[in-house]
Amino acid sequence: MAQLDIAVVNLACAAGLPGAETIDVSGCLRWLDRAADMTRRWTDAGLDEFFRPNPGEYKDSEAYFRVLALTMVLQRHCGVRYDPSKAGAGPEVPFEFHERFIHGAIQGPGGTCSTLPVVYAAVGRRLGYPIRLACTRRHLFARWDDPTGERFNIECAGVGFYDPPDDHYLTWPQTIGGVEERQDLGYLESYNHRREVADAVARRGFVLQDGRRYREAVECFAAAAELTPGQVTYPLCVDEAVAEWEGHLRGRYPPGFPRRIEAFVRQDRRRWVRMPWEVERHIAAVHTAEWCLDNPDYERWWWGPLRRGERPQRDVPTGIGVDYDLRVCAH
Repeated sequence: MAQLDIAVVNLACAAGLPGAETIDVSGCLRWLDRAADMTRRWTDAGLDEFFRPNPGEYKDSEAYFRVLALTMVLQRHCGVRYDPSKAGAGPEVPFEFHERFIHGAIQGPGGTCSTLPVVYAAVGRRLGYPIRLACTRRHLFARWDDPTGERFNIECAGVGFYDPPDDHYLTWPQTIGGVEERQDLGYLESYNHRREVADAVARRGFVLQDGRRYREAVECFAAAAELTPGQVTYPLCVDEAVAEWEGHLRGRYPPGFPRRIEAFVRQDRRRWVRMPWEVERHIAAVHTAEWCLDNPDYERWWWGPLRRGERPQRDVPTGIGVDYDLRVCAH
């Protein structure tokens, strides 16, 4: 995973979603290459003209100067900016599709704190910079994280950039509950490559969840959880999506819907090996209820007549058992 381009992963996770037809993937990647080349040329010239004569103006840090140059090129010459329509918006305002993935910052109206750090990381890594991602509650940011050298945060969602200390993110944009929450959710930790991929896959899951494609959303969150063992971020997303999925299905139940829908799942055929067995069984049960509702024979025999207040074509069972692997029913 360390060999994967963070931008390619981000855009790949948008493929096939509603709105993805507007993304020029190859164009976005060419734009990133051009931005990196422009940044390289501007930085090389700026090191001689600005940094080396007066390093104290740049915290005596070449890394700091390089990020400053990166920021100036992206914002002044490449048009990277925060989406004006989201300026000042509260956390309750939902993301639109172009704000979930980096194409919005490159070919659209702008990015957000969810996408701009990924753009900076994608361009910076093309230059060999050790730029990583990190998060706090409801906020993503970038970080220069050289294992053998400097480490500082990169806050790039506004105009210019600044490098707040980690303590800043304990209370901004929202207060972190405490050490346990920080550790469980991985706040302020630099993402490793597995978590970067998990983050992109989860973005896909959020779009699917918003579109009520719950089974696919749960699969995305479960995959993200498999990539990040020991963290509760994505298992919490699984739980929330399953609960929403279950509530949505209940709204589709006709009068007289069987009280018991049971999925027979074999533990030796587990799909999510790091997920608690009871959670995987619950997912299978909800998926089975959806399968029963969508079964065309069941719709003809039972659900359709029940919804219309008519006599069902066959006796309605009190329960349905389904072999989850084979989708074979035992009434």
